[in-house]
Amino acid sequence: MPAVADACALLLPTLRCPMCRSHMLASFDAVTCGRCRHRWSRPREGYLDLRVPTWNPGARRWQERQDETCRYYESLKTRPEEAVEGFRSDLQSFAPVLAKYRGSVLDIGGGHGIARAFMSSGIDYVSVDPSIEWLTDDWDGLLDDFPCLATPLPFVQAYAEGLPFGDASFDGAICLWTLNHCADPALALREIGRVVRTGGRFLLVVEDGEPTWSELASGNGEHYLLRSRMHVMAAKVAKPVRGWPTQRDHVAIGNRALDQWTTGGFSLRRRWWVGCYLALEYERRP
Repeated sequence: MPAVADACALLLPTLRCPMCRSHMLASFDAVTCGRCRHRWSRPREGYLDLRVPTWNPGARRWQERQDETCRYYESLKTRPEEAVEGFRSDLQSFAPVLAKYRGSVLDIGGGHGIARAFMSSGIDYVSVDPSIEWLTDDWDGLLDDFPCLATPLPFVQAYAEGLPFGDASFDGAICLWTLNHCADPALALREIGRVVRTGGRFLLVVEDGEPTWSELASGNGEHYLLRSRMHVMAAKVAKPVRGWPTQRDHVAIGNRALDQWTTGGFSLRRRWWVGCYLALEYERRP
C-alpha cells in the first residue's frame, strides 16, 4: 500500500471540527472536538477519518455516483500498466503548473497522492478524499513508475464540502477531476476558498467542461461524449433546452455556475483547455 504518514501528528495544529470549526484534541486512539465533543477514532494505519457524521449520501445521488467511480478504479488496479499510462497522460499536461506550487498544498480528491510526482519535493502535501480504497496494496504495481508513493502520505478521509481544517491553513490547493463528483460543488469551492491563504493559488480541472463560443472558434473545447467538433457546437446551441452533456456519474458544472461559485473568494488567473479537460487557475482574494 502507499506509505501513510501519521496525519494527526502532522496536521493537528490545522485540524478543525468539520461541523463547528473548533480546535481538535488528540489522544492515543481518537480525535475529539473541543467544543461539540464529537469523537473520531484514529485508525492504526495513520490516516484520519474526519467525515461529517450527518452527511447525506443520497444528496444528488452522491453515494451512487461515488460507488460507480470506485468500481472504475477497482478495475483499474488490476491493470497497472494501463493505470500508469492513464495517470501519467492526464497529469503530465499539468506538470508545469503543478511544479510551481510551494509550501503547504491540499489536494482535494487526491487519492494516493500521485500528483506529488509532478510537484516540488519540498512541498507539504496533504491528500483529502472520501475513499480509503486508495490506501490498499493493490496500487503497489505503480511504485516503480511513481516512486512518490513510497513517501509517507498525510491522508485525511473527508468530504470536500466539509474540510476539517482551519481558515487559511494552506498556501495552495489543487482539485483535479474531483468537483464533478461532489454533491454540492458550490459548497466545496467555498470550503477550498476558506482553507487557502490570501494570495494562494488554486488549480481546478473539470470534466464535461463547457467551452465558450470563442474557445470553440479557436479550436478548443473537446468533449469525450461527443464525436466531433460539429457535435460539440450542436450541443452548445441546444444547451438552453437540453442542458450540457454530462457523464452519468458527474454533476454538471457550467460556466455561469463556475463564475458564481468562485466570485466570492477567487480571482481567475488563467483558463485553458487540455484536450477535453477544462483547467482553471485561481488566486485567493483577501
